Amino acid sequence: AGFGMVLKEASGSRGRLSRKVTSYQKEGEAYELELKSQPSSELQWKVTYSELPDEARILLVNSLSGEAFLMEEEETYEMKSAESLSLFTMYAGDVSELEEIRQSLLPGHIELQPNYPNPFNPSTTISYALPEDMQVEVQVFDILGRLVATPVSTRQKAGRHQLLFDGSNLASGVYFYRLQAGNKLLS
Repeated sequence: AGFGMVLKEASGSRGRLSRKVTSYQKEGEAYELELKSQPSSELQWKVTYSELPDEARILLVNSLSGEAFLMEEEETYEMKSAESLSLFTMYAGDVSELEEIRQSLLPGHIELQPNYPNPFNPSTTISYALPEDMQVEVQVFDILGRLVATPVSTRQKAGRHQLLFDGSNLASGVYFYRLQAGNKLLS
């Protein structure tokens, strides 16, 4: 019995990819997965199961951001790589067990982390965490307080999120960002 995860580039990206196929040992087993790519690469992945119990699933957790994906067989997932090396922990088990693991990873409150690198040229990563599903807006302002970008304005799932902000179209200078999540405003 086993499972495999195949990672591939989305059209037009130049990422180098890692592939890991391993054996399903026991429920709740954790495996490390390394993904190498060019920063800002658009990546896709899909899970295929072979000879696993019907209730078995895969939970993929970004080891740096904490973002978690409960992956369904043959469903395609997409992400934009913020770093050249992303580390994931992959859990195999039944849905209820994996949901329990995912819930234990959720933050207790809304969090906004410092961007990195800072200063940046031309892109930076903005990380934030949501304790529940909610409407989210991330806005970027110049030193005079003028809105220059709204890279996120959508409803997002609970968990940790990373945004790769591309400021290549902005003049050199100092910029601030603000997260509005639910009725909270953080900067």
